[in-house]
Amino acid sequence: MADTAGTNGERKTFDIVGKPNIPGRLSFSIATGRAKFGTDVVVPNMLFAKFLRSPFGRARVKSLGISDAKALPGVVDIVTWEDPDIKAIPQIDLPLLIEEADMEDDEVAAVVVAESEEICDQALKLIKADWDVLPHILDPREGAKAGAPVLRANPKGTGNVQTTHISQGDVESGFKQADHIIEFGWTLSQLSSHLPNLSGGLAWWYEDPLGAEDPTLFVEGISPNWGGYLLRPMYKNIHGPESQSDPGIPPSFQMCVEQGRKAFNWQWHPAGARKRPDGRMHGLSFRYQMCTRHGTETYACTVTIQGDGKVYMPLKGPWCGVYSADACAMVVAEELGARIEDVILLYDPKAIFTPVGMGSDGTTASAWVAKEAAAACKKLLLDIAAPRFKAKPEDLDTRDSTVFLKSDPSKSLPFSEFPESGDHDKDIAATFTGRPPIAIWNIAQGRMLDTMNASFCEVAVDTETGLVEVIRYLVVCDPGKVLRPTSLESQIHQVMMFSDGAGLMEEFIYDKATGVKLHTNMHEYKKPTILDIGPCDTILVETRSGNAAYGASGISHAMATTQLIACAVANAIGKWIAPPLTPDRVLRALGKA
Repeated sequence: MADTAGTNGERKTFDIVGKPNIPGRLSFSIATGRAKFGTDVVVPNMLFAKFLRSPFGRARVKSLGISDAKALPGVVDIVTWEDPDIKAIPQIDLPLLIEEADMEDDEVAAVVVAESEEICDQALKLIKADWDVLPHILDPREGAKAGAPVLRANPKGTGNVQTTHISQGDVESGFKQADHIIEFGWTLSQLSSHLPNLSGGLAWWYEDPLGAEDPTLFVEGISPNWGGYLLRPMYKNIHGPESQSDPGIPPSFQMCVEQGRKAFNWQWHPAGARKRPDGRMHGLSFRYQMCTRHGTETYACTVTIQGDGKVYMPLKGPWCGVYSADACAMVVAEELGARIEDVILLYDPKAIFTPVGMGSDGTTASAWVAKEAAAACKKLLLDIAAPRFKAKPEDLDTRDSTVFLKSDPSKSLPFSEFPESGDHDKDIAATFTGRPPIAIWNIAQGRMLDTMNASFCEVAVDTETGLVEVIRYLVVCDPGKVLRPTSLESQIHQVMMFSDGAGLMEEFIYDKATGVKLHTNMHEYKKPTILDIGPCDTILVETRSGNAAYGASGISHAMATTQLIACAVANAIGKWIAPPLTPDRVLRALGKA
């Protein structure tokens, strides 16, 4: 669904959008550690709070003895799940504080408030908790068996697991026509990665002279430091772009596959049929996916040209490392005809514009709104400039932060000539509130296909040691329209690191008897570094068929998969191994361990 409803959605030429290596406004601060997050902020008379955490795989607190902890000097208060104020808080999803923990380290039953983190830790050790240790389940297949302990109420069925079977088309006929069939059992952890740091933030009440009469609650960032993402396998038989019964091939898919095959020099072979010159077995895999992450959020964006000739875009954080704000700045510069360095991001907690959604969603939707605001601001600028040129607004255009006469580009004036310097009432400002047109994904929930991507993987498997090496990755992606290629390519590399870690080394290991984790820190939990993964090449395809800015769609983490490496290893040795493909698992599959 191309951007036909918006201003200049089908723009043919771009001076800034899509150009590589335009520096991010926050990149240096984040990369060097100069950026400050919520947990870095210190305010006068600041207090600290920490939750009690469960030491068991699953348990319920029957009672708490908090008198010793509360008597510790420096402890201000201890809040428990039984406090009337806590029970009175409206429940949006789950209660703020409950007495039952689903897993080890779950926040449960009590919060200590004290003058320092160290005092919080001491007080937590002094809390006497009477625990009722409950049965736990580590494998959903065990939880589905008759007689398994029921962990929580299941409003959609009985027991712990609700089983869903979805079958479309003639499955048996498809099996009969298949060249290869692999049957395996497979489970997936909810998170693909370890959570290295706990969530944290800072909040305080203050008197806002420009705000409401009552005190205002100021929140200085919640810093979740996300360590994991859902990896959802979403395999679908390919079909035409219009419906599941469409026999055609989506143009986006065809372009991704054709360009990927050529760049990867794809030469498929049967499982176990090819050795590399060094004696290791050679394997290939391929995976396709639709780019399902389309922006749908509503935003309000203001773009202002001030007397210094700069373009200001007020927005509020968070500074969380995503490139949404940078992409929006590039779109604003494109639409206004401004130099990118003249577009100033004004971080202000009172700003309305927050160009952060999930993954690429926030970029595509917020950039579309920023585009409309910038186009409206340009129209006002040309209306104001027209009398100075003794021309009509349609006779003028903008470039490099100047307004010029189309018939004689040598006649030009900088943006700074038009607002009245020092008088903000004379700034040139426009605000746009809205969202992009509804995306195909939202209309048909995957039954119609537009932007797609394809991932390729090549591995070498040492059958003597069980070591798997990824020789290279290739991702061919159609995000509709590339807004900021430097960030998009980095996001692709990040996703392949997810796939590499989940496929080769990342694993949650629990004690079967207690349900307690046997790895608890970043030293024992293995994650890939930039030195561990194989080369990752990217090819960016642009069909302009997305719903957002200039036909952008976004990719987010739709390409992340634990199966890409597993399929390549199966092609190498003829054995299916559930990830992670550690050497011991490979050797066991080969009958050597």
